[in-house]
Amino acid sequence: MSWQRSEPAPALVVRPPAAVSLDEAHAAIEQWEFYSRKRLDSAQRLAVELMMAEGPDGRWAARTTGRAESRQNGKGDEVEVVEAWGLTQRGEAIVHTAHEIPTAKSAHERLVAHLDHPDLRRRVAKVTYGNGNQTIEMRSGAIIVYRTRTAGGGRGLDDISRLVVDEAQHAQPEQLASSLPILAANPNPQTNFTGSAGIVDKSDWWWQLRVRALRALVYGDGGEFSWLEHSAEAVSLSRDDKVLSVRPDPEDRAAWFRANPALGLRIEEAFLAEELQTLGPELFAREHLCVWDPYPGADEGFLPFDEWERLVVEPPESMRSVCYGLSVSADGESAVVGSAGRLPSGDLYVDTVEEERGTDWI
Repeated sequence: MSWQRSEPAPALVVRPPAAVSLDEAHAAIEQWEFYSRKRLDSAQRLAVELMMAEGPDGRWAARTTGRAESRQNGKGDEVEVVEAWGLTQRGEAIVHTAHEIPTAKSAHERLVAHLDHPDLRRRVAKVTYGNGNQTIEMRSGAIIVYRTRTAGGGRGLDDISRLVVDEAQHAQPEQLASSLPILAANPNPQTNFTGSAGIVDKSDWWWQLRVRALRALVYGDGGEFSWLEHSAEAVSLSRDDKVLSVRPDPEDRAAWFRANPALGLRIEEAFLAEELQTLGPELFAREHLCVWDPYPGADEGFLPFDEWERLVVEPPESMRSVCYGLSVSADGESAVVGSAGRLPSGDLYVDTVEEERGTDWI
């Protein structure tokens, strides 16, 4: 497998282990780019590959996919590639759900416009407009239905091939409970979750999917699952499964580029600079750097900062049972060596030995 290399590098990426072919993904990208007259960037191409990678039996290698990214970076195009292919080439029955009516309406209108080409228009049987009843029906029998999420929004539908959960940061368990079972009767179903950074008291379920990605990276137990996240936040799991987060400086423009693959292509630096002044650093980090609000129930760390400061001591002249640890950032741009040992009193002492950019110095 030769996966697309993303620029910028993802903060988190989980590839489905059973993937053996990206041929259909590349065909879908080629078709979409031809009819849309647009080009996907490298991050978008990787997102499509992760959704459409096939296993050895020809089924999707990932039954569940997750895509987390700051707003206005082109997640809608990624999903549209897969949906357009499903309608025109696979005869899929698709349900596309969103948190708000305008989001569902916009996605519907964009796909209708994409299909408005002589080669594709003749395959369309019927387009239905109207809030809560937006559909595109194909002559082949393929169909896509757009709905806003409610506790009963998916009930009454069956034999659905694909469920798209847009604005996944707002998805609630009861809504998903009504929607996910509609895939049960299909022989090759897939659910595609796409959203931006988690919001406190609203994104508990979205956080669970992110933790599944973190666990897959640590333990390799992701199963038929893929995850792609572009973020300026460095997030990981500790050995006792606590979520660890290193949050960026919102004024660091290098962090802007790490979190926004479209920056310099479809988003201007001047726009983000104005957003920082308007939103303030905390909201700017969440909305434009994909920095998630804290994990539900998490505190600020293993120790409160004031207690940590109280425990600071001068570097000791001697220690016993010293151990060293090495950590390298996911993108390989920095590394740190730390140490831990026992003071003569028996207390545990930890310190940073060295921290540098890059990895050659190690």
